[in-house]
Amino acid sequence: MATNEDFAKDTQAALDYLRSRKEIDTRKIGIIGHSCGGTVSFITAAKNPAVAFIVSLAGAGVRGDSMTLKQVELIYQSTGKPDSVWQKKRPIYHHQYSTVLQQTDKTVEELQKELYADAIKLLSPEELQDLNVMRQLPAQLAAATSPWYLHFMRYDPTEALNKIKCPVLALNGDKDCCHELKCHSTRNH
Repeated sequence: MATNEDFAKDTQAALDYLRSRKEIDTRKIGIIGHSCGGTVSFITAAKNPAVAFIVSLAGAGVRGDSMTLKQVELIYQSTGKPDSVWQKKRPIYHHQYSTVLQQTDKTVEELQKELYADAIKLLSPEELQDLNVMRQLPAQLAAATSPWYLHFMRYDPTEALNKIKCPVLALNGDKDCCHELKCHSTRNH
């Protein structure tokens, strides 16, 4: 499975193709990316000073684990459940994300077992009895240990953002539950 680094290589190939076209003004070629596409645009432009501009639509400006933890919190808040429910589960989510960040030497199977144990702690007694929840868990763990997700969780775009020389228009909505406006370092670029 491809990672955002792989997608950045694909983006670079597209830029190279556009630059080969005589009818295109190569000084005006930029990148527009949505969500992870914003991250891909940062990776690409950091390595390619010829990128004329970036438009990032809800692109991450912080490491994936920080963004994901904030996403889960915002989603919990949007459900109307008491804050105490989130405060109880937050340390478990934090531990899961720390596990993904730190366990670079474990096999995927070992990481899945550790995350499974954490996931069981997150589930309520009712959820543990729900066969649909338990059937979905292996697929969710497989997604959480995929090469793309592991790269996403571990990647911090700050270094790439600091290398970018072109103008960046970063647009994030203030009601977006997936990309909180206040937590993005793109506003400092």
